[in-house]
Amino acid sequence: MLLSLGRPSKEMDIGKTISTKSGSASSWRHGLRCQRNRSMAPLPVILASSSPRRIAILKDLGLKFQCVSPDTFQEVMTGASAECLVVHNALGKALLVAQQVANGLVIGCDTVIVLGDTILGKPHSAENAKEILHRLSGNIHWVVSGLALIDKKYNREWSSHAVTEVLFKKISDDEIDTYVATGEPLDKAGAYAIQEQGRKFVETIKGSETNIVGLPVELLKEGFRCLGIYPQFPVRGN
Repeated sequence: MLLSLGRPSKEMDIGKTISTKSGSASSWRHGLRCQRNRSMAPLPVILASSSPRRIAILKDLGLKFQCVSPDTFQEVMTGASAECLVVHNALGKALLVAQQVANGLVIGCDTVIVLGDTILGKPHSAENAKEILHRLSGNIHWVVSGLALIDKKYNREWSSHAVTEVLFKKISDDEIDTYVATGEPLDKAGAYAIQEQGRKFVETIKGSETNIVGLPVELLKEGFRCLGIYPQFPVRGN
């Protein structure tokens, strides 16, 4: 699936927002004020996703959490820069799930891959996967993720985004055919999985590798710190 969108900024960490909700959908866009010393009891963590890759990332961090899939959320795919798009979608997913729970910290995330001015979505067929991989071959693309945290207990929101630059090696037709035949690319945005066989096509990475998988861990930890709740979670390797 190919969708036209604005090219992302090349900065790796761009734009953070935190707010206390006031009933307006736009009220959260007011700048960053990290709550570093706020005393809070541990909150239940809810991942607004059923993605196996995002679930695996949170498990690797040592977080205890539950999953609630935002099945009815309609992602916006046009009309904004990639950065604005993913933050909008991440916040929308988190808000939808937050309405279904009484308490906790809801995590929403959205990831797109951008090549030039075009988003590369999940392939709709094996032939489409081959087409996408041919386009990525030998070129730089960007993985852009939006991340949103909603603290139900204190009625606060935080959101930001991360950009990772990826350079692909030149890939032969035979390599593409063999890879697509495994079936691995067919449910992946950009038609590859860096944590699996798709890694062999990657020449260089600039930025967060977990962002490429689907959830930027560095940004998640920053969000925890900014809401003043990071020390309450058993995150390994901080």
